[in-house]
Amino acid sequence: MAKDLPSQGVQFLLGHAKEDWVGFFAITSTLQKFYPSATSAIARRQAAVQLISDAWDHGLRPGELTSADPIIFVPWALSKQQSLEKVKQVLDKFGDVPRSDSESIWFDLVE
Repeated sequence: MAKDLPSQGVQFLLGHAKEDWVGFFAITSTLQKFYPSATSAIARRQAAVQLISDAWDHGLRPGELTSADPIIFVPWALSKQQSLEKVKQVLDKFGDVPRSDSESIWFDLVE
């Protein structure tokens, strides 16, 4: 059975991830462009988690960047649900979706 086609927001985010790993800046820009009704911090956090969940189904995974030279993306060794819970915890800590990539979660496409 074929995968469902991703939404425009997911396609936009995956397009960024095809170029390089992405941080919350890409998540925030996707939300602004494709989820304009998410105007409160709570709505943005919920939309971000849904976006990440939908993108997971198309190969996007959260993880961390190593301090090695060269830097390597290492996806979390967690299930989808565990990963989404961890993302929720980070978003709750910040109170909103971070607008910069200086945060600890990164995302990349994995096979």
